[in-house]
Amino acid sequence: MRKKIGLYLGIGILYFILALPFAGLHFSDGYSEIRFTSLLPMAAGLLCGFPGALSCALGNLLGDLCTGPDIYCIFGFAGNFLMAWLPYKLWHTLFFAGRQGPRYLESSGSILKFVAVSLIASCASVGVIGAGGQLLSGFSFGAFFLPVALQYYDLSLLGGMLLFQICLTVFRRTPHIPWQAYRRIRRERDYLPDYLLSGLVVAVACALTALTMGQGQEIRQSPLITGLCLLLLAASLVLACLPVGRGKEETETESRYLPPVGVRAQFVTLFLLILCMILITLTAVCLRLLYVDLAAFTQGAGNTSLLWLRVIVAAAVIGTFFIIVLPLLLKGIQKVVAEPVEKTANYARQFAAGETLTEERLVIGRTGNELDGLGQSINTMARNIRAFVEETRLRAIKEEKLAAELNIARNIQQGLLPERWTGSGFDIVPFIKPAREVGGDFYHFSRLDEDRVFVCIADVSGKDISAAMFMVQAKILMEEGCSLPPDQMMARVNNALSKSNKAMMFVTAFAAIVDRKNRRMTYANAGHNPPICQNNGRICWLDEEADFVLGPMENTHYQQHTMDLADDFLLFIYTDGVNEAENSDGGFFGNHRLFEEAGRQLREGSGCQGLVENLAARLETFTEGAQQSDDITMLALSMK
Repeated sequence: MRKKIGLYLGIGILYFILALPFAGLHFSDGYSEIRFTSLLPMAAGLLCGFPGALSCALGNLLGDLCTGPDIYCIFGFAGNFLMAWLPYKLWHTLFFAGRQGPRYLESSGSILKFVAVSLIASCASVGVIGAGGQLLSGFSFGAFFLPVALQYYDLSLLGGMLLFQICLTVFRRTPHIPWQAYRRIRRERDYLPDYLLSGLVVAVACALTALTMGQGQEIRQSPLITGLCLLLLAASLVLACLPVGRGKEETETESRYLPPVGVRAQFVTLFLLILCMILITLTAVCLRLLYVDLAAFTQGAGNTSLLWLRVIVAAAVIGTFFIIVLPLLLKGIQKVVAEPVEKTANYARQFAAGETLTEERLVIGRTGNELDGLGQSINTMARNIRAFVEETRLRAIKEEKLAAELNIARNIQQGLLPERWTGSGFDIVPFIKPAREVGGDFYHFSRLDEDRVFVCIADVSGKDISAAMFMVQAKILMEEGCSLPPDQMMARVNNALSKSNKAMMFVTAFAAIVDRKNRRMTYANAGHNPPICQNNGRICWLDEEADFVLGPMENTHYQQHTMDLADDFLLFIYTDGVNEAENSDGGFFGNHRLFEEAGRQLREGSGCQGLVENLAARLETFTEGAQQSDDITMLALSMK
């Protein structure tokens, strides 16, 4: 609220300041002055509405009081109020060419509307002051109206439009908008009185100027002149007081204020700046041409006022000419530049936001410049993006279907592995964590008789579906041959795998038979990692030299090893996903860390369950933040 009050005070003070420097430069009637206050009313009224118009009127009143108050100050107050109020009201009630909405200087049509509103406002506001002077016999309507109205019109064209546009585009001011003017569609409202009164005000002002222009110092009244003055006052008053919104019912619409931004607004601002510079230059030229010599200029006030009047008339004629001609150029520029750029930007925005496009393709028409190639490139890009999105969608459907199938395959694969030991005499705890949906690691344990159990762990080369299929084949073969001695079982599995192994896949495996009655373990190692064993108070690697892997070559010989077992016996077997687990820094868990961690758990008496769980937790902490690169499989066995 304080900012608004400060703005209103600023408008009044600026209006007062602009009125003072030229207060002594009068025309021949003694009342009409040369002043630059006419730069402000249009912008103040359109930006602030009633408060802005009141600020202009009060600033002018203060200036009149400082230079000599009289009865005509009342008409001056009313006229200067109308100079700002009527542009605000008429802008929101007079719609040309069907353009309706709270829009301002964004096209050549809006500039022409600004000129028309300025012309009507000047006739009404200056006409009120002139009619008051004519009725009170203070000064002639025509002698006062012509220079003052033309000043208002000239300065509105010269700087009023540019000042208003700068406030909107540079300072981002939001104008005051009477939303009741936009709550009903046009056919439900009746603004015909505004059009009729506007035309009547202009016609009466022109008629009074023609009738009173020849009057000298003696003001001659006639019933016709008096009647026209009263008609002008009444028409201006009614035009100012008519409500902005009229109609019995209100219908909400989507009309909203759109700030003038983008290329279109920049072109309009540049156009107004060029127009202002042209008018200033030509006005100065006119002043020089009409200024015959210094002696003629200093002979009397009449010559001075005549000189200024001619300059003002010339500026009005020149300004009107350029206002008619230049908008055609602006419209052409906007058609070949601004409109295609806007359409391209909107199409790109809608496309990027995923909104429903009004047009399948960008069609901007032929511009004859680089925008033609830009439009073609955007259409090509949009076509490629659509194709890519469709391809991605189809790929996502396939991947989703494949993921579902792989999930089923994983469940089947996990179902092939025994979950826990259900027999007696042994404690067996397995753990497996595949790196992908399906993996190549597996383990197996089965009871051979009351005192013997078979355990094995294996790792198939690769990690994809082919590895999973090879894993199933290897597991079935090992499960079928588990009753054989480990070396014979390995040889049998190797021969079976190598017969149909065109891909030259291989399996590393460790298999053992633990006999608790005879306290003996027989085992064989086909290229697998050495297990860790606790036996007779000693923790060590079973690091005998491993034999060749299973699968690539037939008739491979495998050695069988034997170990006598003590009561504290515990066997820990694993795949390379454990010791080769990688952290986010690229470091490996390693054999040393694995042995130290397993040894600590065994010395603490964690047992099979504690050993496996603690190692799994330790691996989880070590690899935090890194993607699992390989299957992690572990199995611990002890005798009861």
